Parts: sequence; C-alpha cells; structure tokens
Amino acid sequence: MRTLNMFQGSKEWHAERSRRFTASEAPAMMGASKYQSRDELLYQKATGIVPEVTDVKQALFDRGHRAEAAARRIVEDMLGQDLYPVTAVSDEDDRLLASLDGCTIDETTLYEHKLWSEGLAAQVRARDLEPHYYWQLEQQLLVVGAEKVIFVCSDGTPEKFASMEYRPVPGRADALRAGCDQFAADLAAYVPTEAVAPVVAAPIESLPAVVVQVNGALTIAGNLPAFTRASKQITADLEGFVAAPLTLASPVARYFSFHLPWKVVFSSAAPSTVLVARALPAYHVTFTRCVRGNPMGRYGSARPIRVSLRRCPLSSWIMRLGTCEVASGMA
Repeated sequence: MRTLNMFQGSKEWHAERSRRFTASEAPAMMGASKYQSRDELLYQKATGIVPEVTDVKQALFDRGHRAEAAARRIVEDMLGQDLYPVTAVSDEDDRLLASLDGCTIDETTLYEHKLWSEGLAAQVRARDLEPHYYWQLEQQLLVVGAEKVIFVCSDGTPEKFASMEYRPVPGRADALRAGCDQFAADLAAYVPTEAVAPVVAAPIESLPAVVVQVNGALTIAGNLPAFTRASKQITADLEGFVAAPLTLASPVARYFSFHLPWKVVFSSAAPSTVLVARALPAYHVTFTRCVRGNPMGRYGSARPIRVSLRRCPLSSWIMRLGTCEVASGMA
C-alpha cells in the first residue's frame, strides 16, 4: 500500500476521497449499501455534490469517533500491539482508497469500528456479516494486503463490545475488482440529470368569519372591512375577480356606502331577491338567521345576521334567508 500523509477529516483527505473509490463506498458501488444506492453514488462522484451533514448526523459521527478511539485501546490490549489510523491507496490499483481506523506497524492486522447496535452485535457474535459490512472490509484488505481485520461493534465500553476476525473470502476480491471496473465505466458515461423539485401544495388560505347586523335604520355594522381585505388578498390572482360597489335597484340604495368583493343587484321585479352576478370562484357564501322573522325586518327592528364563507366545489348555489332568496351563478 501507499500511505497518504494527511489527517482523516482534513480538506486534503476529502479531496482524495472525491476522486477515488473508497472502502466505505464499496458497499454502494456493489449495490449492497443500506444507506446509499449505486445511482446516488454515481451522481455524487460525477457532480461532486455530497449530502449535507445535519447537526443530528454530525452528533452521531462524533459519538462514533469517541467510541472508536476508546475501543481501539481495548483491541490494542487484545493484540498486544499498537494500532495507527492510516489513509492508504492500493499499490495494485490506485483508484482504491481506504481510511483505516487502525493498522498494526507490520500491516498484517487492521481495525474497523462501528457504533454499537444490537442487530450488528448479533451478526458479529454469529461471525456472519451482511454485504453492507463485508465489502468495506474486503476493500481494506485488498488495499493494504493485510491478513485480517478486527471488526468491532461497541459504544467504547467493555460492557457493549463485540468483536470478530474477518479474513478475505475467496472470490470476493475478484468480484470487487470487477465491480470497480464496471463502476468506473458507468461513471465515465454518466450524464447527471437535473433533479426535479417536488410538487408542494400551497397552503389553503382562510377568511375571517363575517358578522353582519341589519337594523331598522338599514345600517350595517360588523367586520366586513376586515373580511373584504382578507378576501381580496386571497382572490387577487383569480381571473374574473370583480370588486364592485353594492348596487341596488331600489330606494334603499342610498343607505349603503360600503363595498363587497362581489357584484350584488336587487331585482326591481322581485325586491326580495338578490342576484349575485359574479362571486368568489369555488367559494360558498352562507347566510344564517340569528333571530326569527324577516331579517330585513321593520324599520327600528334590529335583525343580526351571520355571514360565513367556505370553499365549495359547486359552480352555483342558492340559499334562502327568511323571506329573501339569495341566488348566484359563477361567471
């Protein structure tokens, strides 16, 4: 092997990793990684774009590094030899790189550590590792030419510590070389496709409830101005939106000076009928009587009315309010 004189985690180390095929990427290259697909690795190598390391993931990495350092001392006591973290390139194929958690001075024994999990600890005890793990070990052995890897799963304490010896399995090194050649060919022909942004639904806006009070003096009090502002904001981009003053074909027109976000016409032939010629598309207006009797009432008699607005898939609607009929048709 050829040792690279650099610290693991340094800028130079990341640069070397980006242009070579690393042992930790071997499972993805062989289509066996639980965390990264082969296509994702191709995209990463072709573009240089690596997934962002979140704070949660960085905290997990930091915990793993602390456990790795603590477990290294346990393994050194087991071997009676010191272990040195090394980054190396294969003499046989300099495309292959391995960042080792530890290597003995005679380069015969390697050390690889994974953070404790019950599932992985069970594999270690059974001496039967998944491809997600053994392809990394096979590349480490291939790069260094070592005899074995002490594979450890721990949290850095003797209480949660499981280890096994992993030696090269006949046929796997050849399969890894073939997989590397195929990956290099696919990478040379790879044309990255532009990622399509996912479609995200826009939040549904809501309007304030409208409260209208009609009294005998034919004046209106309530929160219509606030309702009007909210409805105008929601419907600003809707084609066909009409904001017109209330128009009455009857003598009471002079008593109304406010604006509604739809055109309203009183029929002179049927004064009790209100025709809404143009309204908020796909919305439904509901008038609810709060007291008995005709809400228009006699002069001097207050008749509160609550008006609410809600979404409705219908293109037209008809509602009755006391003796008044409210009808609309969407234009």
